[in-house]
Amino acid sequence: MKISHFIIVLSLIIMVAGCAVEKKEPPNNQGKEVVISMDQAITEYLENKVFPIPPPPGVKTFAAYDLFGLSGNGSEKVAYMWARIEEYGVDPSVGIGPRSASNFPLALILKEENGSFTVTGDHRPGDGSGWWPSVQQIFPAEYHERILNYHRLGKSQELDQTIIEKVNNYLITVGIDNTAASEDETASLDENNFNLILKYGVGAKNILNTFEGIYTKDMILDPPITTKMELTSEELNSIYNKMNEINFFTYPDVFTVPVGTEVGMITPYNSYYFQVRHGSEIKELSWDDEITNQNIDADKLRELVTHIRNLIESKEEYKKLPPARGGYD
Repeated sequence: MKISHFIIVLSLIIMVAGCAVEKKEPPNNQGKEVVISMDQAITEYLENKVFPIPPPPGVKTFAAYDLFGLSGNGSEKVAYMWARIEEYGVDPSVGIGPRSASNFPLALILKEENGSFTVTGDHRPGDGSGWWPSVQQIFPAEYHERILNYHRLGKSQELDQTIIEKVNNYLITVGIDNTAASEDETASLDENNFNLILKYGVGAKNILNTFEGIYTKDMILDPPITTKMELTSEELNSIYNKMNEINFFTYPDVFTVPVGTEVGMITPYNSYYFQVRHGSEIKELSWDDEITNQNIDADKLRELVTHIRNLIESKEEYKKLPPARGGYD
């Protein structure tokens, strides 16, 4: 009898223990959908989808953005923003430092489902004279002035600092004993590490390249002529100081003069392209100077180009070049 009672009790204990095992909760990461926040979706798209060609080995894309606002109802929305996308060397074998950077206004199409976001596409302004009309078409009027004056507001520097912080965090994560220069540290390097390429003129065929110490003159009807030309440290410093004076490094990558109800245009017109290395950053800017509407930022850029041209044309190497034949109509 005692044995039977013991067997029954033992069986009950085993059954209870078995039930306890069966009711054990699954791990927290099982049976749950991954929720992607709006910030995660936007950042992933900026870093991986805006420019379809992936960076080379040892280089990584980082992005930061300034969200202006959202529009749309239901599951589809449009996010209006200013974006900065930068390729950065993150492997000592290729060098730790920036490779290229782009700044531009952007509208992203967002889809929300069960609290999770994905970006399904984007609208971005055109180039040259089509830039401002496309901005007006893509962005609500309340953002137009902000976009036009964005480089004056100091926001570009904030986005750049955000990317530097991201780069540093990434380098720490992968165990690389190096950091990107802060904005203040970059400024201290500029005078010792400053070079540029300037293309200017009709078709931007005149080229100053201080990286290689050469100058190419557009001869119009004849083949272009390239000659040795090196600027002194004082001349380079004068260009750098002029760029700082006009806040060149906060201009958008594609500059254009906004058109109003009336617009004046000239032809032929000068085009400009800058590639500038200052400190650890590379800045690019292009501009088709075909709109004659009064604009202070355009005037400042023309002053900068005139300053550089005066330096070029004062050099003995330039004076020895033959005059160009013909002209542009």
